[in-house]
Amino acid sequence: MKRTRAIILSLIFIYIGSFNQYLKAEPAGDVDTKIEKSHNYSSLVSRVFEIREMDRSLMSRGEKKELKQELRLIKNELNDIRKAEKTNDRGPVIYISLGTILLIIIILILIL
Repeated sequence: MKRTRAIILSLIFIYIGSFNQYLKAEPAGDVDTKIEKSHNYSSLVSRVFEIREMDRSLMSRGEKKELKQELRLIKNELNDIRKAEKTNDRGPVIYISLGTILLIIIILILIL
């Protein structure tokens, strides 16, 4: 009886431990693109701060319109970079419902 408990518990722990994310070696190209994206990100942010510091009261209507268009483009590019970073950084996700957790607890109580 004790041996079967030990086997079942070890199988449960092995099953739970198998959900760990496997380590993957990143190709050199991915590292270079991340560096380029971060450099591009910092240059876009610095450009936004430059535009904020400008004195727009002396500009003509057309120049103000061009700055607004440029800010919109920068905003879209920054959003694209953020979305790309979010989707690439996610690891495997496991959802366990409440019913499943209760079932596992009941089974463990019955076994032990």
